[in-house]
Amino acid sequence: MFHCRCLDCPKGFDGPRCQMTSHSFFKGYALYAAFERCEESHTSIEFISKSPNGLIFYNGPVADLGPNEPLDFIALSLVDGYPELQVNHGSGVMTLTLDGRDQRGQRYLQKLDDGQWHVIDIVRKGKVGREWGC
Repeated sequence: MFHCRCLDCPKGFDGPRCQMTSHSFFKGYALYAAFERCEESHTSIEFISKSPNGLIFYNGPVADLGPNEPLDFIALSLVDGYPELQVNHGSGVMTLTLDGRDQRGQRYLQKLDDGQWHVIDIVRKGKVGREWGC
């Protein structure tokens, strides 16, 4: 059996025969309809990243708001390879950061910028939100 592997794939391609394309928005973005405002929600995002820092998804205002308009938003980013969730539902920004270590400093979560598929679920129940990645 014969196998070949590209040693230097062209930019934007990867895999054993350079057959897989890499996707990136670079300085662009994809725009989707706003999420409905509700007390309970579940958002699941599946992604691949080779960059340790960057915005994965944002849902909120995209234009300047007046002084009395609410700045409700949700943003999921990678910071140093770990997920960070920022949410504002009218009472200020809440930031949930995972750094991959438990309370004793032991690593329990690998960095998510390893070029592998990962899933992050964001669950909101009332005023409580939680995030996890795998």
